[in-house]
Amino acid sequence: MAKHKKFSCPLCGKKFPISRIATLKSCIICNSCHINLKVKCPITVPIGVCIGVFSFTIPYHILLYKGYSFWEAAGVGIIIGLIGIIGVGVATYYTSTFEKLD
Repeated sequence: MAKHKKFSCPLCGKKFPISRIATLKSCIICNSCHINLKVKCPITVPIGVCIGVFSFTIPYHILLYKGYSFWEAAGVGIIIGLIGIIGVGVATYYTSTFEKLD
Protein backbone atom coordinates (compact mmCIF):
# COMPACT_ATOMS: atom_id res chain seq x y z
CA MET A 1 0.00 0.00 0.00
CA ALA A 2 1.41 3.37 -1.01
CA LYS A 3 1.99 6.03 1.58
CA HIS A 4 -0.82 8.60 1.53
CA LYS A 5 0.06 12.29 1.53
CA LYS A 6 -1.42 14.39 4.30
CA PHE A 7 -4.38 16.68 3.44
CA SER A 8 -4.44 15.74 -0.24
CA CYS A 9 -6.82 14.36 -2.84
CA PRO A 10 -6.98 10.54 -2.60
CA LEU A 11 -7.45 10.20 -6.37
CA CYS A 12 -4.85 12.49 -7.93
CA GLY A 13 -2.61 13.10 -4.88
CA LYS A 14 -2.60 16.91 -5.20
CA LYS A 15 -2.18 18.62 -1.83
CA PHE A 16 -4.84 21.07 -0.71
CA PRO A 17 -3.75 24.53 0.48
CA ILE A 18 -3.36 25.11 4.21
CA SER A 19 -6.06 27.80 4.06
CA ARG A 20 -8.65 25.05 3.52
CA ILE A 21 -8.20 23.96 7.15
CA ALA A 22 -9.90 27.11 8.44
CA THR A 23 -12.81 26.65 6.01
CA LEU A 24 -13.09 22.89 6.27
CA LYS A 25 -16.53 22.11 4.89
CA SER A 26 -18.25 18.78 4.49
CA CYS A 27 -17.63 18.87 0.71
CA ILE A 28 -14.42 19.95 -1.06
CA ILE A 29 -13.83 20.11 -4.81
CA CYS A 30 -10.35 19.12 -5.97
CA ASN A 31 -9.00 21.77 -8.33
CA SER A 32 -6.88 19.25 -10.22
CA CYS A 33 -9.31 16.40 -11.00
CA HIS A 34 -12.60 18.28 -10.32
CA ILE A 35 -14.02 15.54 -8.09
CA ASN A 36 -16.25 16.23 -5.08
CA LEU A 37 -14.63 14.95 -1.91
CA LYS A 38 -15.96 14.67 1.62
CA VAL A 39 -14.13 14.53 4.91
CA LYS A 40 -14.41 11.14 6.58
CA CYS A 41 -14.60 12.63 10.08
CA PRO A 42 -15.90 16.26 9.98
CA ILE A 43 -16.15 16.64 13.78
CA THR A 44 -12.84 18.51 14.15
CA VAL A 45 -14.38 21.97 13.63
CA PRO A 46 -16.79 21.81 16.64
CA ILE A 47 -14.04 20.29 18.76
CA GLY A 48 -11.70 23.09 17.67
CA VAL A 49 -14.20 25.74 18.70
CA CYS A 50 -14.66 24.14 22.13
CA ILE A 51 -10.91 23.81 22.70
CA GLY A 52 -10.34 27.42 21.58
CA VAL A 53 -13.03 28.80 23.90
CA PHE A 54 -12.02 26.72 26.90
CA SER A 55 -8.30 27.36 26.44
CA PHE A 56 -9.06 31.08 26.61
CA THR A 57 -11.68 31.22 29.37
CA ILE A 58 -10.21 28.81 31.90
CA PRO A 59 -6.77 30.51 32.25
CA TYR A 60 -8.48 33.93 32.06
CA HIS A 61 -10.79 33.19 34.99
CA ILE A 62 -8.08 31.49 37.03
CA LEU A 63 -5.77 34.51 36.71
CA LEU A 64 -8.58 36.93 37.54
CA TYR A 65 -9.37 34.86 40.64
CA LYS A 66 -5.68 34.92 41.66
CA GLY A 67 -5.73 38.74 41.58
CA TYR A 68 -4.08 39.56 38.26
CA SER A 69 -5.34 42.57 36.34
CA PHE A 70 -7.86 42.29 33.51
CA TRP A 71 -5.25 42.97 30.83
CA GLU A 72 -2.75 40.43 32.15
CA ALA A 73 -5.41 37.74 32.39
CA ALA A 74 -6.81 38.56 28.94
CA GLY A 75 -3.33 38.55 27.38
CA VAL A 76 -2.45 35.14 28.82
CA GLY A 77 -5.89 33.81 27.85
CA ILE A 78 -5.52 35.03 24.26
CA ILE A 79 -2.03 33.53 23.92
CA ILE A 80 -3.12 30.14 25.30
CA GLY A 81 -6.29 30.27 23.17
CA LEU A 82 -4.23 30.87 20.02
CA ILE A 83 -1.93 27.98 20.91
CA GLY A 84 -5.01 25.77 21.33
CA ILE A 85 -6.47 26.83 17.96
CA ILE A 86 -3.12 26.28 16.19
CA GLY A 87 -2.88 22.86 17.83
CA VAL A 88 -6.32 21.90 16.53
CA GLY A 89 -5.33 23.13 13.05
CA VAL A 90 -2.19 20.99 13.07
CA ALA A 91 -4.16 17.97 14.31
CA THR A 92 -6.76 18.54 11.57
CA TYR A 93 -4.01 18.73 8.95
CA TYR A 94 -2.45 15.44 10.00
CA THR A 95 -5.67 13.46 10.60
CA SER A 96 -8.07 14.57 7.85
CA THR A 97 -8.70 11.98 5.21
CA PHE A 98 -10.97 12.40 2.22
CA GLU A 99 -13.15 10.09 0.20
CA LYS A 100 -15.03 10.46 -3.07
CA LEU A 101 -18.54 11.85 -2.66
CA ASP A 102 -21.10 9.57 -4.25
